[in-house]
This record gives sequence, C-alpha cells and structure tokens, in this order.
Amino acid sequence: MDAENYLTQFFIRYRAASHTRLDREQFLTLLVFFPALLVIGADENIDEEEWIYVEYIAKAMADVFREETPSANIEQLKEHFLADLKFLTTHMQQWKMLFLQSLKKYLEELPSISEQVIDVLYLFADASGNASSEEMHTIEEIRQFLGI
Repeated sequence: MDAENYLTQFFIRYRAASHTRLDREQFLTLLVFFPALLVIGADENIDEEEWIYVEYIAKAMADVFREETPSANIEQLKEHFLADLKFLTTHMQQWKMLFLQSLKKYLEELPSISEQVIDVLYLFADASGNASSEEMHTIEEIRQFLGI
C-alpha cells in the first residue's frame, strides 16, 4: 500500500476511535507534532507543569493554519488539537507505535519535513529550559525509529 493510502486508512481508523474533529490535513499536522507529546511525557507522566507544554503544542499546530483560517476559528482549532492530544495521552499505549509507524511512512513519502519533526522534538524538549536525560533518550529513540 502506498503512503497516501496508508495515511488515509490510518486517519479513518483514528477518527473512528477518537471522534476527532480534525480534517485529514490537520491530522497530518498532529502526526508531525506527535513525537513532541512523547518527549513531554518521557518520564511516563505528564504533570500539571508539563501540561502547559501540551497546550503549547496545540497552539503551535493551530498556528500552522493561521493564514488560511479566520482568527476566530484558530482558538477553536487549538481546542480540537488539544482534545486529540488529551485522547492520545489517555490512550498512548494503543496509539504510540501506530503514530510512529505512520509518521515514518509519511517521512518516506515527504522527506523534506524531517527537519520540521526534528525541530519540534527539540523545541519542546528545550521548552522547560533544560532537556532532561529522559527527554534526550526519548528523542534519540524517536530519531532512530524514524531514521532522521
């Protein structure tokens, strides 16, 4: 199955399970930012302080669509992304490998976004001022898995 069909099937499967309000293009943005959620939760627990960074991820994803979305809808889109991040946090064991495998497939199709994924990984690891050893280990594992 080619990457396009694979990603479409994955989106359909995810949408059925999560009841996401994201469209396919927005879902692909969630896919690209997903590793940041793994970095934030590298210690296996997202506490109140780290949840602020999850909210930053949602805002950053919504901002990707700022030019094409009326400003009144950006806040709503951020809330949709945040709902998906909450869903993924709650169901991480079920979705972690599926998201990583799908992202790997997406990167094979569009290698030009590898730098964006790397930037996102380090941006959120450094957001707290100092990346922990757990976060750095998680980044390395993700990079190895994705081949970036």
